[in-house]
Amino acid sequence: MRGILLAVLVAASAGCLRTTEFKCQTSADCSSGGAVCETTGYCSFTDGDCAGGRRYGDYSGAYSGKCIGDSTLPDGGGMGDTGKSDGSMSGCPASYAALPNAGSHVYRVITGSTIWTAQQAACAADSGGYLAIPDNATELTALTTATAAARTWVGINDMATEGTYVTVKNTTPPFLTWASGEPNNQGEQDCVAAQMATPVLETDRCSDVYPAVCECEP
Repeated sequence: MRGILLAVLVAASAGCLRTTEFKCQTSADCSSGGAVCETTGYCSFTDGDCAGGRRYGDYSGAYSGKCIGDSTLPDGGGMGDTGKSDGSMSGCPASYAALPNAGSHVYRVITGSTIWTAQQAACAADSGGYLAIPDNATELTALTTATAAARTWVGINDMATEGTYVTVKNTTPPFLTWASGEPNNQGEQDCVAAQMATPVLETDRCSDVYPAVCECEP
């Protein structure tokens, strides 16, 4: 009888472990190097099998094991989704806010630096969010001012076809103003970043690490 009771307790304990969730506040709370604390409050890790390059860990509740940006995520976080984080069908997450002189869209600044695909995935994980696409010089200035960094990733790349630049929404970029000598493909520079000084755009290796700004259309 004692053995049976012990077995039941072990099984119950194992069941509890399977439902354990770990919530993070910053990426430093995630134990593995390169891990990112997503806006959902769960840690994600590098995974080359995911389109966005990152996957939620085992203790991420309903997100566990899912790729960042997966359209089947509980929050409907696939790119292009326009639902609110509270489940309503219009607007943007409460974590987004207007930037000075940036127009009617709202934004979330990611001050932590990481690779382009990780920043893209982090933005896509937000309801309606995407890696910011500058529509004009004023918005480009607002993006670089928001991060206060020498380089800021934007949602433009030519990964599919060299020299043909597309946005993360698979559209033609509305505004391309290049730095002198750009664009170039030195060292497979397939991703686009904004320079703060001017600001203008340049191509960089997608593996370079810069901050970013997520954008959402209310």
